[in-house]
Amino acid sequence: MVQKTKGRVVMLVDQSMDISGAIQWELLKLYPSPPFVKTANQQALIGNTEILPDIAFAGPCRTFPVHTKAATWLSAAFAAYNTDKVATGELDPIKTNLRKAAGYWHLEDEVEQLFATPKIAASAAVVHAMEYTQDGVLKRAFPMRNAHEVRAAANVLRQFHTKLAFDIRQQAAARILEQAVVYCVDGLDNDYLAKQAGYGHSTADWISEQWHKRAVFIRSTQPAIANQLELLAQSVKTNGSDARDMDVRLKMASVMDNIDETHKLQDLYGMELQSPEETMFHVTYKAASELTPDLVPLATGDTFTKTALAKVTSDVLLDWFGQDMLDEVADPLFDNVDLEKFASVVRTLPHNEATTFKQMMHSLNIEPVRHGKQSLSAIAS
Repeated sequence: MVQKTKGRVVMLVDQSMDISGAIQWELLKLYPSPPFVKTANQQALIGNTEILPDIAFAGPCRTFPVHTKAATWLSAAFAAYNTDKVATGELDPIKTNLRKAAGYWHLEDEVEQLFATPKIAASAAVVHAMEYTQDGVLKRAFPMRNAHEVRAAANVLRQFHTKLAFDIRQQAAARILEQAVVYCVDGLDNDYLAKQAGYGHSTADWISEQWHKRAVFIRSTQPAIANQLELLAQSVKTNGSDARDMDVRLKMASVMDNIDETHKLQDLYGMELQSPEETMFHVTYKAASELTPDLVPLATGDTFTKTALAKVTSDVLLDWFGQDMLDEVADPLFDNVDLEKFASVVRTLPHNEATTFKQMMHSLNIEPVRHGKQSLSAIAS
């Protein structure tokens, strides 16, 4: 929810806007939160903003939910968190509604205690773009407390990313994208940030080729390491699932970054070599969805619609493809499948997994809109 305060735009953050969960986690730590809050699930704490009636929210635009006892307490804690971020009186209508909800849930004393101690809430965790350990000491840099600071962090990352280790810049990009949602920041280079954050995929052939090229460049000086890179290139090409597994690609990107820095290969980026980000996350989920927005072709030659893919539940996907696939396409905020991620991953499945995918869809009585050469009876048998 956006408020205007003395000419500046302020975002009032409630639990539904706390994408990373960092503020909620800190508030539960700072306040002696009741057991019914600690044990509540996300549905009880946030609810479904598309289904619940307006009366289930204390704030405008369906913010500060009060549909449960736990949600009411947490909304009051977030109201206290916002106290020093807006002008005096800005929160009064929200607090009035929260007090009414507190009366319904018999939480009057607890809510008044939260409102009386806003300084405690104000010390809740500030998300920093960069957070890492150096010589045993935790380092934090570039706090993101508003849209201006999010943009500043994105600009610094873009300017100095070649001087940062992959693990640090990957984490920074992921946090910047999260806070960009929280503070409604527009105008960022989201494609660049998505690749930095690891929100994309690549084909096994593309990744294998990049490992092979690195082996060629260092063979004359480091033949033993070159041989290891050739083995890695062949392994990726043989085991195509590595190109889909985000955790594997994140680890490979980190290793590739170390190789490039050690052997001074960064100057070749964009010419003979691609950077670790361009190698492992070459096609972002958004870019993949824009290429063919409605149709999802398989390696088998069959084509499904996105509407058809939307009928695949998490349980079905887990049964047919396992946890790795589910983790790759899961929505980070809700317990379901992210359709854009799912569609982009399905497009890159190797032939044998594409066949399995078609079998799965057949088990759900969902047929492709275009058939490949292989008949349905052949894969169903």
